[in-house]
Amino acid sequence: MQKNTFPIIGMHCASCAGTIEKALKGVTGVTSAMVNIATEKATVEYNDSVTPEILRDAVARAGYKLIIDTPASQRGGHDMANMTMSGGGEHDHAKMLKTEEINKLWNKFVVGTVLSVAVLLLTAPDYIPALGEVLSTPTRLWMLFMFTLPVEFWVGAQFWKGSLMAARNFNANMDTLVALGTGAAFFFSAGVTAMQLQLDTYYDVAAVVTTLVILGKYLESKAKGAASSAIARLLKLQAKFAHVVRNGKDEEVPIESVQSGDMIRVKPGEKIPVDGV
Repeated sequence: MQKNTFPIIGMHCASCAGTIEKALKGVTGVTSAMVNIATEKATVEYNDSVTPEILRDAVARAGYKLIIDTPASQRGGHDMANMTMSGGGEHDHAKMLKTEEINKLWNKFVVGTVLSVAVLLLTAPDYIPALGEVLSTPTRLWMLFMFTLPVEFWVGAQFWKGSLMAARNFNANMDTLVALGTGAAFFFSAGVTAMQLQLDTYYDVAAVVTTLVILGKYLESKAKGAASSAIARLLKLQAKFAHVVRNGKDEEVPIESVQSGDMIRVKPGEKIPVDGV
């Protein structure tokens, strides 16, 4: 029986964590699975018939990415291997993907902000009639459509992808909410524009809401990244070895090798290497 921890890429809410847990528990040979949305990691206990690649494929089918380059061994409830995220280079791949995700979210926010400002300016005559019509209404509406289109389907692409994955698994999550809300505003407005109906349009709602949610995702990802780095620096202070008393002699072993029932000697000035009584 093995118990390992794997970084997960692509989670957005608690519902995502539940979906991943369900996918992992559905693998034959997995006895338990717990996904932490705050740390974006999955702790899985499984027998020898299961490989990390099988777990990765199960998570991929649910629409997320499980990183298997350095699974962490768990002992006594401590994530010993995984705790050296930055120092030993064990989590370089996961850290690289996280940095890439943060940069991508920022780029999308910048593009979404520029286009959303343009949409708000073009929508201004609807809210302030005194401004008058600089452009004809059909021309203005088609410009609104063109500016909102990339915001809805490029800036907000992750929401559409996440909602489709959730629907495929007969589930709903935060992506479903964002996609339904902004999608309803966009497609209704597109219909009004195409048929030239005398109805209000809501391009500004679709563009601004999508951009603001992306900003929230960026701030969330950046905060998680900063917290993970702080934890990594803190865990560098943890003892790497323990003095196990065996046959009356001290034997220095990695803390991952300490077994339940071992007698540990902590010498003056040393750190307590593991939990115990």
